[in-house]
Amino acid sequence: MPCLLTFREGDEGRKDTTEGRGHILQPGTVTSVWFSPNPDDKTIVTREPGYREHHSEQGNPKFCLCTCLPEVDLGHMRRTFSQHIVRIGNPRQLAEDIHDYYVNKGVRVLIEGCRVVYNKGHKADRMLTRNERVDLAYKQKPDRFRRDCEFRFVVIKFGDPCPEACKYIGGEEAKCAFEECQRVALDRPLNYLRMEPE
Repeated sequence: MPCLLTFREGDEGRKDTTEGRGHILQPGTVTSVWFSPNPDDKTIVTREPGYREHHSEQGNPKFCLCTCLPEVDLGHMRRTFSQHIVRIGNPRQLAEDIHDYYVNKGVRVLIEGCRVVYNKGHKADRMLTRNERVDLAYKQKPDRFRRDCEFRFVVIKFGDPCPEACKYIGGEEAKCAFEECQRVALDRPLNYLRMEPE
């Protein structure tokens, strides 16, 4: 399960330099202020309907298992990622198994399953709640990835934000400091997974 920020790296066709950052335009009142260089002139303030820009980014480390929804084009997935497609028959059980893996290691996490929304930088048709805006940091991708029909199992680690040792903070080499989150080894057969025939 790679750190969410690793998706900012990689080959040009797949990387997303905006990964981990939410960006939405919401309807609302836009306030504009005009200051004249001449101190004797009045300051002009206008308020009118428009779109306000919102950005979000979360401090807690997040790790993703990226999967697809059933409606994905399997041909596209085989051409883009791998010839081997695994069907998850019980996503809830997989989430519980991943959660138990971390609990057994003494790591406090929240597991969230979420559909990815492909509206980064778009205009929303309504005002989002504060929580919805914050969640866009890991649920949102640019429209060019829409064919992937992505569903994510997101592991949100409780506690401290990414430490100084995490190379992403300075935008350097792609290396996450939380080594225990790089590989989830459940070490037993998972009877709810099966290979899709080619």
